[in-house]
Amino acid sequence: MRRSLLPGAVLGWLLAGPLLAAEDAAPVSVASVEHTTPQAQWVLPGTALARRSALLSVEVAGVVAELGVDDGDTVRAGDVLLRLRDRPQVLALEAARADVRRAQAAAELATVQERRQASLLAQRMTPEDSHDQARAQHWQALADAAAARARVALLEDELARHALKAPFDGVIARKRTELGAWVRPGDGVLELVETGALRVEFALPQAYYGAVRAGTPVALRFDAVPGEPLAAQVSQLIPIGQEAARSFRVRIELPNPDRLYAPGMSVDVTLPAGGDDKPVASVPADALVRSADGGAVVWTVRGEGDALQAAPVPVQPGRAFGERVELLGSALPPGTRVVVHGNERLRPGQALRIVGGS
Repeated sequence: MRRSLLPGAVLGWLLAGPLLAAEDAAPVSVASVEHTTPQAQWVLPGTALARRSALLSVEVAGVVAELGVDDGDTVRAGDVLLRLRDRPQVLALEAARADVRRAQAAAELATVQERRQASLLAQRMTPEDSHDQARAQHWQALADAAAARARVALLEDELARHALKAPFDGVIARKRTELGAWVRPGDGVLELVETGALRVEFALPQAYYGAVRAGTPVALRFDAVPGEPLAAQVSQLIPIGQEAARSFRVRIELPNPDRLYAPGMSVDVTLPAGGDDKPVASVPADALVRSADGGAVVWTVRGEGDALQAAPVPVQPGRAFGERVELLGSALPPGTRVVVHGNERLRPGQALRIVGGS
């Protein structure tokens, strides 16, 4: 199956018009659209997506004093990624902790004095108002110690907010600040993308809606990772259709502990097919040229004799059977010639020279 970075709007191609007749003809191999009896699977294009991503920001304003990561670095949840200048907060915390020790000492002394006055009062050796005064001073000292400890907790929290930590395992996709920069809450400073677990999503044509549900087995084949297809299963069918495309999003959860796959990779999703065995329009898999936005076209051959030209036709791939792929709702009649080799760089109206196929 061919892949090429084609624009999503094929309509512009159709309006581009023929190229100059003097252009050299492109050598291509062709095959024909056929009516084929489908077998038991569909192959649909999908995309690997990050399960979680975040644009991280600081909680307080300040100057970046430490920046321990760069683009592409792998981090673990809890790692310190960035630290703001915090010397004033460190000194304020030290002073607050000293106040705690002072307040605790005063509270201990007040406790001793209150107990002494209580003993003297029991022996009728001190007036009652002296005991009341000692008890009030004891309570005040305890309150002062509690306030000092709260002040320390507040400063500890403020100091902690000067460090930006990774909320989950992932990769730094982009660094958006540098040492010495002044940053504020709300400023995006680092982009973090989870790569240890991915999601594969693909568009399911509404004609197949009833045949796919959570738990449906699938096989995933990544263009960038050669080898046998990866067995998985549908995690979720999102029951809200895309009105323009008449399709539904399907999601597959994909563990990725070895980081073998990456967000943004294209993937072919093979599903078991259901339905009848009526003949359907099909083309060789190599006739499909997929665009980055998930669309697909086939390049048809127009004209006769030596006056052959390339014309792109948008198609919606369906089930795959053998070396052929179903074309859903295709208006291409059987026998239409399509390019199967040499179709990666064709342009609308380009002259063609058939060197293989039929």
